[in-house]
Amino acid sequence: MHRLLPEWYPQDAVQLTWPRPDGDWAYMLDAIEQMLEQIALITGRYQAVIIGFPDAATRERITMRLHRRGMASDRLHTVIIDNDDTWARDHGPLATSDGDQVKLHDFIFTGWGGKFPAERDNTITRQLDELGLLACPLEPHELILEGGAVETDGLGTLLTTEACLLNPNRNAHLNRTQVEEQLCQRLGIERVLWLQHGHLEGDDTDSHIDTLARFCSPDTIAYVRCDDPEDSHYAELRAMELELESLTRADGSAYRLIALPWPGACLDADDGHRLPATYANFLIINGAVLVPTHGDRRDREALNALAEAFPQHDIIGVDASAAIRQHGSLHCLTMQWPRGSLMPCDLQTSSSSVSNHTAPRSILMTRQLKVGLVQQPAWPDKQRSLAESEAGIRELAASGANLIMLQELHATHYFCQYEDTELFDLAEPLDGPTGTRLGELAAELDVVLMGSLFERRAAGLYHNTAVVYDGKRGLVGKYRKMHIPDDPGFYEKFYFTPGDHDAQRCEGFTPIDTSVGRLGVLVCWDQWYPEAARLMALAGAEILLYPTAIGWCPSDDDAEKQRQKDAWTLIQRSHGVANGIPVMVANRVGHEADLSGLSEGIDFWGGSFICGPQGELLAHAGTEAERLLVTLDLDHGEDVRRIWPYLRDRRVDAYGDLTRRFRD
Repeated sequence: MHRLLPEWYPQDAVQLTWPRPDGDWAYMLDAIEQMLEQIALITGRYQAVIIGFPDAATRERITMRLHRRGMASDRLHTVIIDNDDTWARDHGPLATSDGDQVKLHDFIFTGWGGKFPAERDNTITRQLDELGLLACPLEPHELILEGGAVETDGLGTLLTTEACLLNPNRNAHLNRTQVEEQLCQRLGIERVLWLQHGHLEGDDTDSHIDTLARFCSPDTIAYVRCDDPEDSHYAELRAMELELESLTRADGSAYRLIALPWPGACLDADDGHRLPATYANFLIINGAVLVPTHGDRRDREALNALAEAFPQHDIIGVDASAAIRQHGSLHCLTMQWPRGSLMPCDLQTSSSSVSNHTAPRSILMTRQLKVGLVQQPAWPDKQRSLAESEAGIRELAASGANLIMLQELHATHYFCQYEDTELFDLAEPLDGPTGTRLGELAAELDVVLMGSLFERRAAGLYHNTAVVYDGKRGLVGKYRKMHIPDDPGFYEKFYFTPGDHDAQRCEGFTPIDTSVGRLGVLVCWDQWYPEAARLMALAGAEILLYPTAIGWCPSDDDAEKQRQKDAWTLIQRSHGVANGIPVMVANRVGHEADLSGLSEGIDFWGGSFICGPQGELLAHAGTEAERLLVTLDLDHGEDVRRIWPYLRDRRVDAYGDLTRRFRD
C-alpha cells in the first residue's frame, strides 16, 4: 500500500516558484528574491533545487546571480512556468510510496478557499510532468488539499486542523468522516489526529498545521508554545498544547513534544496588523533543517530546540521577514520532491548530501542579524545624556535589535573643544557609573551593546574607549581609540592617550568576539585610516563599527559643509567595499557650545548610517535625533568576497613601506 511520505524521507530536490515581477511581490521584489536566493543557496549545499520562473528574463537574471554566488550548476535546474504566487508548498504535489515506487498526487489548489487567484498555480505540477521532469506516476485528484495542511509520521498517521480541512471553503460536500476516507484512499492514511485549536493572526490558510505543529520523527512533534498570558494567542495555543499532550502514537505510547518559543509580535508596517511569525514553518532537507528566523532574541532558542529534535542535521536559520510580510514563511515557499520522483538529468544528489553519522551537527545562526544604532544630542548633564541613550537602547531592543551601538562619548557633551585640566574629572574607570549602567541594560535586554566613555585608566592616563557588553556575559571587550586628532575644536591629544596594539591581549586593531559575531570596533578619527579597517578585516571582523563625534563650524559655508560630510560618508562606505563587510556609523547631533567661550562651538551633523559590504546604504539618518534599525545579511559579505576577492589579490610581498612614516 502507498503511504504518504514524511518530509525527512531522502529527497531529489526542493522546488521553488519564483515571483512574477508584476505580481503581489512587486513592491518588495528585491526582499523576497533575496530570501529565495538564500533558500536556494543553502539547499544547494545539500541537494538539488528546481526553480520555476515566470519568464525567460527573470530566469537569466536570477540564474546568473545564483551561479555568481556559488550555486553549483549540477544542483540547479530551471524551467519557465507562469504562476499566480510563490507558495510552492500548497500548489506542489504530495508524495506516497509503497516501498518500491514513489507516486505523486496532484490535488486542487484554490488559493486557500478562493481568497486569492490560483488558476496558474493549479497547473504547475501538471506542466512539470508535461516537460518530462517526473520519473514516477502523477495521479490527479478532485479534492482540494494543500501541502501545508497536513503532517505525517510516514507510518500512516496524519496530523491536521479542523479549521482547515473541515472548512466549508475547501470541500464543503464532505463531512469529517468522508474527509478521512478520502485521505485513506488517496494517501494511505490509517488514522487522523485532529486539532481543534491553534491559530495565528494574519494567517490566510485557515490554520495550516505547518505553522503550528510538525512531525520531526515518528515519535516527536515540535509545536509552537505561547508563554505570554497577555498575548491574544495565549488561550488558543495553550488549548492546542493540551490537545497535543493528550495524543498518542498508534501503539498507545505518548509523543515526545518539543516546544518552540513564541517570537515577539511581528506587525505589518502599513496597517499595524499582526503577521503570522512562527518557528514551526521549518523545512527538512537532506542533512539539514532550515528554520525561519525573525531577528528576535528567541531565534537562538528556536534553533537549539530543533537541534534537539534533529540531532543528525545541520540547523540553519533563514531570515523570513520578507515572506512574513505576505503572510507566509519559509516552509510555505518550498516543496520537497522525494528520491525517485524526478528524472536524473542534472538533479543527481551526491552521496555525501545525506548524513549517516551520529554525532550532533552544527547550528548556524545564519548570518541574519538585526542591528540598530542611536543618534542623539548630548549635554553637559551626564544623567540627561545617559537617559537619552537608554531610551534609544530600549526602543531598539523592543524592535528586536540584537546589536545596538551608541555614538562616541554619548554620556557627555563634546568637551574637547578646549583644553582644561578640570575636565579630567569627567573621566570614569571601566566599572564606573556609565559602564555599570550599560552592562545592566545589556543584561536586562539580552542584547550586545556597544557604548563609549571617557576612561580613567590610571592617574594621568586617560582614553577614549568603546566598550562592548554581551547580555548577561557582561563586558566582553574594549577598544581604546588609536588615532587621536589635534585640530581646532577637536583638541583630543590633550585628553586621550592612544590605545595599545597587542593582538595577544585583544587590544588595538583586534575584533571583539560576541554572541552575534566578531565586531571590528574603531572610533571616529580612526575612520580616515584604511589601515585600521583593513587590520580589523584581516583579523576576522564581520562588521565595522565607528562611534563618532564630528561636525562643522557654524560659520562654514554650505559648499564646504557638504564637501566635509560627503568625504566623511564616502571614506567609511569605502571601508565596507574594500573589505567586503558591513559598516555601522553613529554620530551625534545638535549644536554644542564651546563652554570656554573661545570659539563658536560645533554643529554636529548627524548623518549616521549603516551600509552593506558593497557600500550600499541600508539606512541613513538626518540631522535630528533618530534610531536606525536594519537586518544585515552577513552571508552576503561571503558572496561579495567571492566575486570581488580583494583579499586574495593583495600583494603583501610589496607593502613593506606601509610601516614607514613616509617614503623619502
